[in-house]
Amino acid sequence: MRKQRAGFITAVVLSVVVLANLTSPAQAITGWNAGRIIDDSVFTANKSMSVSQIQSFLNAKVPTCDTNGQQISEHGGPDLNGDGKVQRWEWGKSRYNQTKFICLKDYVQNSKKASQIIYDVSQKYRISPKVMLVLLQKEQSLVTDTWPLNVQYRTATGYGCPDTAPCDSQYYGLTNQLDWAAKMFRAIMDNSPSWYTPYELGNNYIQYNPVASCGGSTVNIQNRATQALYNYTPYQPNKAALNAGWGSASCGAYGNRNFFLYFSSWFGQPNAAAAYGYALSQVEVFSDAAMTQKIGTSTASVRPVTPFYVRILVKNTGNQVWYKEFLRIGTTYPTNRGSEFADATWINPARPGYMKEDTVAAGGTATFEFKMNAPANLGSYVEKFGVLLENQRWMGSSFTLNLTVETPDPYYSVASSQFKFYHDAARKIRIDPANMKYFNQSKMYGTVVITNTGNRLFPAELTRIATTNPRNRASSFVDDSWVNSIRPVALTNDLAPGASAILTFILKAPATGSGVFDEQLGLVIENQRWLTDDIGTAHISVESKGPASLLKDQTLSVGQSLVSPNELYRLDMQSDGNLVLYTAANKPTWHSKTFNSGSTRLDMQSDGNLVLYTAANRYTWYTKTYNSGSTRLDMQSDGNLVLYRTDGRYTWYSNTWGKLSF
Repeated sequence: MRKQRAGFITAVVLSVVVLANLTSPAQAITGWNAGRIIDDSVFTANKSMSVSQIQSFLNAKVPTCDTNGQQISEHGGPDLNGDGKVQRWEWGKSRYNQTKFICLKDYVQNSKKASQIIYDVSQKYRISPKVMLVLLQKEQSLVTDTWPLNVQYRTATGYGCPDTAPCDSQYYGLTNQLDWAAKMFRAIMDNSPSWYTPYELGNNYIQYNPVASCGGSTVNIQNRATQALYNYTPYQPNKAALNAGWGSASCGAYGNRNFFLYFSSWFGQPNAAAAYGYALSQVEVFSDAAMTQKIGTSTASVRPVTPFYVRILVKNTGNQVWYKEFLRIGTTYPTNRGSEFADATWINPARPGYMKEDTVAAGGTATFEFKMNAPANLGSYVEKFGVLLENQRWMGSSFTLNLTVETPDPYYSVASSQFKFYHDAARKIRIDPANMKYFNQSKMYGTVVITNTGNRLFPAELTRIATTNPRNRASSFVDDSWVNSIRPVALTNDLAPGASAILTFILKAPATGSGVFDEQLGLVIENQRWLTDDIGTAHISVESKGPASLLKDQTLSVGQSLVSPNELYRLDMQSDGNLVLYTAANKPTWHSKTFNSGSTRLDMQSDGNLVLYTAANRYTWYTKTYNSGSTRLDMQSDGNLVLYRTDGRYTWYSNTWGKLSF
């Protein structure tokens, strides 16, 4: 449905022009609320459409564009080619010197398609692309127009086109028009003092028509999005215009009405009954910025003139989406009180911060994380906070954070991290602590980072890694480098409060026997106190070391392995029938591809062939080296698996040397 082209007044005043060529009977509008035309959450849902979704929407609205203006003109005009009919291009040429018409779906400016321009502007100003599409439609019918004129793109959103003056050329162009419109919307959403807004939240007298004699009424503007629409198009529809549906009425103005109608028709009603509420799910207080050292929940003791950190989780119990730019924690009792615990990272002294998530749907949970600074004065403090949609509403009741500022007694506290194991002394070949497979007397090289999170010094030599679970447990993995049989290593330097140190130690697998061990370690200040029972746990599988070679007439059975002399590689005959070459970090680098084959043994045959057999003596894999003179299979320290003859010449190899990664 097209706007009247005669005269083609491109201005915000176009919003009072009725769409022409209407054939359906008038039907009164339902759901209209003059004070809440659209919810803020809907208005600012900038992630509601992707570029491709915008493009698909435009394609659907205009499946075929009359680019050459071949259809009959709706507006009459001269018959330029004398064929007895007036086509659109003839009217366009005579009126605007235009014979080609580019639909919005195909429109390109500065190498960007219209869909990309709309999306980029929406993201830049955090305004819904649906809003921008509706704006283009209600101002210039660009979304559905099958043969738009260049002047429609010139003033696409009607920005800079007042009711009482010509359009300002500095705002011409599709990109420019969209950018300025979205910029104005965002300024009003943010309550920017630099943007003049004659209509504010609360009661406002709004006319029915640019003609003052048509009258008006008081409208209670309930939210910023509705305020933005009225400041963009400063009229409301009268009762007759609402009863007319898409049609016209005496003294009618249709811009905001049509915005509502287009949005409802295309995307669903924008101002559904909005319900807002929250439930407090969790409050945690931490001493460190990484939020690993918890010191309390809704009650905590903190040191004077010391930062601490708070994490708050709140559940969205309403029916509206929460958006990051609006949802905030705010001080209460009194409302917007400047907090004594405010930090420079806060939005302001009454607003700790935004939620972390971009959006939180109804039923979802929002996360707030912010820094607080304890004041110098000792004592008990009650910090009350609430959840609010900035400049819109407070939701629910307040919650309390009880804080005691005190100089605590000396205390010890430790944090541990980066508990790691390596196969080599240089600590370059990493091993997963949860999956350690080692052989008798093999060495594992461990590291752990400890941080002094208390307020007392950790003394060197006396601060040691210790066996735990239980404490002072006799370890099966004692190495000659240990301080003693229950203390793998000690600090070499004092560790001040807040400082960190790396401790390195060695675990040596027992000389005999096999099994699975959980080697749990803690930290102790000798003869003073245990700092922690758990800096980390290693799950270690120990087994007897297999040979490095399989000789002529020997067999490698299920559960047996060949192990390289340097213990960096092993060949396993697995119970699933597969023959697999592993690194010390348990990463496979070659296999026979015989899993689930029923293979139970690997034979080094006297004929020189290396063969996998099932229990029924059916072969499943072989090296094709019969009569080659092969006499042994070596698991080499370079990671290669090789068949050799007695003269030292190879006859087959796995081609895995130098290709292994740890």
